[in-house]
Amino acid sequence: MSQSPPDEIRSVPGLLVWWSEHFPERDALYHKAQGWWKPITWRKYLEKVDTAAERLLFMGVFQGDRIAILSTTRVEWTIADMAIMSCGAVTVPIYQSNTSAQCEYIIHHSGCTGIFLEDQEQLDKLLEIWGQVPQMRIAIVFEKFQCEDERVVPFQNLLADKNEPVSEFKVSLARNKIQPDDPATLVYTSGTTGPPKGVVLSHKNILFTARQITTSLDLSPDDLSIAYLPMAHIAERIVASFMKLASGARTAFAESMDDLIFNMKEVGPTFHFGTPRVYEKFHARIMTAIDDATSFQKIIYRWAENVGSREKDLRLSHQLIPWWLHVRHILAKWFVFRKVREFMGGNLRFLISGGAPISPAILEWMQRVGLNVLEVYGMTESTGLISVNFIEDNRLGSVGKALPGTKMRIAEDGEILSQGENVSLGYFADAEATKELVDESGWLHSGDIGRIDEDGYLWITDRKKDLIITAGGKNVAPQNIENLMKTSKYVSQFMVFGDRRKYLTGLLTLDEDEITKFARDRQLIYSDQKELSQLSEVTELIAGEIYRLNKQLASFETIKKYRILEEELSQDDEEVTPTLKVKRTVIEKRYDHLIEEMYK
Repeated sequence: MSQSPPDEIRSVPGLLVWWSEHFPERDALYHKAQGWWKPITWRKYLEKVDTAAERLLFMGVFQGDRIAILSTTRVEWTIADMAIMSCGAVTVPIYQSNTSAQCEYIIHHSGCTGIFLEDQEQLDKLLEIWGQVPQMRIAIVFEKFQCEDERVVPFQNLLADKNEPVSEFKVSLARNKIQPDDPATLVYTSGTTGPPKGVVLSHKNILFTARQITTSLDLSPDDLSIAYLPMAHIAERIVASFMKLASGARTAFAESMDDLIFNMKEVGPTFHFGTPRVYEKFHARIMTAIDDATSFQKIIYRWAENVGSREKDLRLSHQLIPWWLHVRHILAKWFVFRKVREFMGGNLRFLISGGAPISPAILEWMQRVGLNVLEVYGMTESTGLISVNFIEDNRLGSVGKALPGTKMRIAEDGEILSQGENVSLGYFADAEATKELVDESGWLHSGDIGRIDEDGYLWITDRKKDLIITAGGKNVAPQNIENLMKTSKYVSQFMVFGDRRKYLTGLLTLDEDEITKFARDRQLIYSDQKELSQLSEVTELIAGEIYRLNKQLASFETIKKYRILEEELSQDDEEVTPTLKVKRTVIEKRYDHLIEEMYK
């Protein structure tokens, strides 16, 4: 019996039907309830989806309708997503951290007629704006809530047993009407340079991408990963849901972001997806543990890291590893690296990094300790992927080769262009922006600058619009410098400025956990984070960190002056997107007085 769905399947829910029919008793999903991990088989998964889809059809959801989901990542999110698509409707994910005004914009712009909500907090956002989005007819809430509005119903009502059986024929009929080019989801970009735009992704876009990445990473039903990042981001949805439907691999839903490491130790994932910030925090926690270790333990760690560095260089360049180094590496893995791996569950075959550029220093370190990180590259408009590194062919610092079945090239101005079935249908209700996105020849314009080496690997150098040109005529990629500065465990965010200026300056925020530990270890007295950031001991610490990291840069790239912001950047203040990408124009305007001060 075939272990993977055939290419003839034309819709995303069609993959779920195939797994339910061929491997009904295999586990598909895991979620924690009453302190225990509970499995959901492929058969039970489809039953829940069909039951919810039948109720949605009964409530008047039709093919092409837009239905939103406003919730953190949880098993109900995926069930609701698949139920919406099974009706032939279109899922519109919204970040749970969005304000009511941000939610209103997306709901109004997309014309959503229904919405799934996580809890009372998210319901209150809807109730606040419902008068401005009168087309919204139904709201379904996952958790308990208090509301007398008859348009608001509990999610359990959709899954509750009825006297009459679920109309499988009605759901199957709706599902069979879906065509490959029909919209499956409408994903709003995080909007670093303006209002978010709705990217229309078809069933064909998703099926193609999920199948290609499954093949590239050699995924199977034996694999498992843990879902924890917002499902409103296409990357987490691809990894946690769509890739699993293409491969039969399993997904465990973390209880929360704070419980991620604990949950990873419990379920032991075989691969893991994270953004650079996730790996930066992981690195910082390990470094803190090493700082607190005994002198003897530090000596053992440095020896093991040196062995890992030699092994990494030979392995990644496909050279033969000498027997003596192989023996040392086995000892290093047993005494040191095993403990680092156990921190993330102990079963990892590889890790994936995407969503933003990751610091080369973090990549090097993870490879040294035996964590094979594959950096990938893509955007929402390319269904999340353009290029990918492979498990056995991983070129550190690059973002891999073009996704199989796609094309990639560099335009005359250095912009990265791609072409393939992963290219979206464009922007919802925005023909002009769609024309700028995809040219007449079908090439997707990424807005990123890069180069392709002689072996076909893509290297990202910067965002097209973010490139800094100093007064001396030097081209500077701010992201490279910002990523380097964030390798300091005390730095949370770093923003570089200096376009048409004589030198570069920076604004930074402090990592609250690490700087608080620093203050506690030195018994510093302060009343709040603002006062802590101004203490002389803290400013001297950061000065030393900037001085140390500046040594790794060319003279024209070094940070000459900087300012420590008193508080972390906030999504509520429109300073960062839900994925923690800095809105540079907002920061420049808000902190213009600090920036100008550094150039006087």
